[in-house]
Amino acid sequence: MPPGIEEKTRLTLDNIKKCVEAVGVTMDDIFKVVIMLKNPADYKKMNAVRAEYFKKEPPISTCFRAEVMRDDLLIEIEAVALVKSGA
Repeated sequence: MPPGIEEKTRLTLDNIKKCVEAVGVTMDDIFKVVIMLKNPADYKKMNAVRAEYFKKEPPISTCFRAEVMRDDLLIEIEAVALVKSGA
């Protein structure tokens, strides 16, 4: 069975976590995300997984349906983090 939205969301957020940690910040420093879902019905499941990664306060979010993605993609997330000087 191919990975579902929960697995794809975790993979995407794990990749984002690696990227922000590579520049010396954490997921708590992300203040905005744009989420593109292939299927809007996946929103509730995606949001439950997302809550695991943003424990303190979730970032400002925009979510919309994206039909232009490849067939194997269920989700894309763009994240913007505040990187403090000297980080």
